[in-house]
Parts: sequence; C-alpha cells; structure tokens
Amino acid sequence: MDLKERRIKFINYNDQFNGYEEIIGPSPICLKNKKPLSDGFFRTDLCFASYASKHPIYMVGEVTKKKLKDAGFKEIDFDKILDKYDWQNT
Repeated sequence: MDLKERRIKFINYNDQFNGYEEIIGPSPICLKNKKPLSDGFFRTDLCFASYASKHPIYMVGEVTKKKLKDAGFKEIDFDKILDKYDWQNT
C-alpha cells in the first residue's frame, strides 16, 4: 500500500500500547505496484480505524474474486484496488 501517496494519517501515538490510537486514510486503497494481485487472499500490513476497532483491509485477486462469486458467497464487497495513477485522475 502506498502510504505517502494516499496521505495515511497516524494519530496520537500511545507509548503504553506501542501504537497509534487511529490510522486513517482515503478509500479505496492504492497499491504502489501496478501488477494485478495473484490468486489468493492478501491483507494490508496496517490496521485502519480507531482504537480497538482497527482492522486490516483484505484483498483478493481477480481469479479469487471469480471463485468466490461462482461458489455463491454473498455479502462480500469487492471494491477496485487503485494504483496511484488511477486515483490521481479521479
């Protein structure tokens, strides 16, 4: 994920918990690399949101997305993953 380009904000570092209270940024996510994701499941190295509700963003490649849809999984949101050139032009 491209932290610098997407202007991810790290708010209130907490020494007691060795981390930030909040990590926020724009959606959808933006990857540094223009290469499509391979088949499989992936996640961001950061967890986003505030306090105890922080969570990673999970990603799948197009092949995995098709497999999930073909298997009949429901209520999964598939947002497009952008590269920095996509989101700068929107």
